[in-house]
Order: sequence, then structure tokens, then C-alpha cells
Amino acid sequence: MKHIISTLALFCCAAALSAAEPLFRGENLSDFQGLPAGKAEMSGGILKIEKNDKRSVITTKEFFPVDPEKGYEFSCLVRADEKVSKAGFRGVVMGVVCCDAKGRKIGPVEVLTKPELTAELAEPVKAGAKTLLVRDASLWNAQNGFVVFDARKDMSDLPNGNRIRIAKIKRKDDLWEITLDRSLRCGYRAGALVRNHFDGAIYLCAKGGRFHKERWVPVKLVLKGIAAQGEMGNSGKFRAGTVKAGLVFLTGPKLNETFELKDIRITPVE
Repeated sequence: MKHIISTLALFCCAAALSAAEPLFRGENLSDFQGLPAGKAEMSGGILKIEKNDKRSVITTKEFFPVDPEKGYEFSCLVRADEKVSKAGFRGVVMGVVCCDAKGRKIGPVEVLTKPELTAELAEPVKAGAKTLLVRDASLWNAQNGFVVFDARKDMSDLPNGNRIRIAKIKRKDDLWEITLDRSLRCGYRAGALVRNHFDGAIYLCAKGGRFHKERWVPVKLVLKGIAAQGEMGNSGKFRAGTVKAGLVFLTGPKLNETFELKDIRITPVE
């Protein structure tokens, strides 16, 4: 019996030691930035946001370095009226902010593309121009589409934010004419590489549950590894170029509902 008790005690100790220590615990207002003025309070580890008719983007004040070999769980508990669930992305959404080495946010348009969408300029263009002639844009799409400049065939330019939105794509003989929605700020030589990129969700967001005003509902998102250059969609990985990351909570405009968050964590996982 003593042997069984000793074994169980050792097992419990090992389990406790193996439990990963959170990299972040949101326990004070000072742990966050972007809180709506006069609408946020924190007590007993519960962050309460009062009714607010403006959109809020609440992030962790500190971002942590991402090890591409490790996984991370972003999690919290939410207590809110069911109306918040029905509001979808106009309600309350938890997500992840991906940043580069300089702390700049990596938006979707900087990385959402494919290698086969890289093409050459057929002729030089000058600053002030609003049209480009491209050798092969047969796979390009203007819907939510951008032209990204200073592209490289091996995609090593990603994340690349040097872009202009596409207004129209038209076949012109053996070339494609790309009309931009604003003028170029500088010129580019013939043969320079450009690429078609796409817009999308600004943050990597967790799927929200059906919230309830009387009980806490868990929300979590697990990410592991860095997406390959040009990898499309939400792949369960951090965006290409990610060096640091943090939590974000988004509230929709005119949500006008009080909600509460607790057990706000960022935890390493296997």
C-alpha cells in the first residue's frame, strides 16, 4: 500500500512539474493596451468591459518571442450575453497578433500569395503611372487583390508590404494590363518582379463559442510553427516572418454589451 501511495505521489509531482508555465497571465489592467477609456475594470483576475458603442482593439502590452519549433496555446474564459455570440465578428473575438523582428504587425496582404503569382514587368514604368504591363498574369485576380513590388522568385521578400490595390486586370495582346487604384510613388525597370497578393483577416482568430451570461465559456487557439513563404489561409501556424506574437481581443462597433474575460493565458504546448 505504501508503495502504491509513493508511486501516486511521484506521478502527481511529475505531472505538476511537466505542466507548462504560462508565458503570459492577464491579471492587471496594466497587462493590456487599447482598453476603452473609462469602460474597463479588473478585479480578482476578471477583466470587465462595460457597454461600449465603439470598436475596441485590446492587445497584450508585451509580445513574446516565438520559437518556430514550439506550439503555443492562446486561451481565456468569456462570460457574456448570448447576443455577443450572435454578433459574430461584431461581437467579441479573441485572436493573435503576428509581428516581425521590429515589432511591426504582419498583415494578411503581406503574406497571402503563391509562388506562381510572381511575374515580370514587360516594360519600365515611371513614378506617377497607374497601369502596368505584366508578362503573365493569367492566374491573377483583382478581387481583394494587390500588386506587390520588389518581389523575389524564392519568396524571401515575405512579408512584403510594398503594395498597391488592383482596380482592374485586362488581357492586352500577349500581355496583361494591370490598372492600379493609385499612382506609383517610384518607377520600376522592365523585368522587375511583381506578385499578386490578397487581403484577408488582420488577425489569426479563434472560433468563438456560444457565450452565456451565467457561466464561463472557454475560447482557445493553438498555433505551432511558422507558415511557409506563400502558404495560404489559416494553417494553424504563425504567419510567415513572425518573430513575436501577442493576444488581441476585438469588440465590434455598437456591440453595446458588457462582457467579462478571465484566465487569459499564453502557454507553451507540445
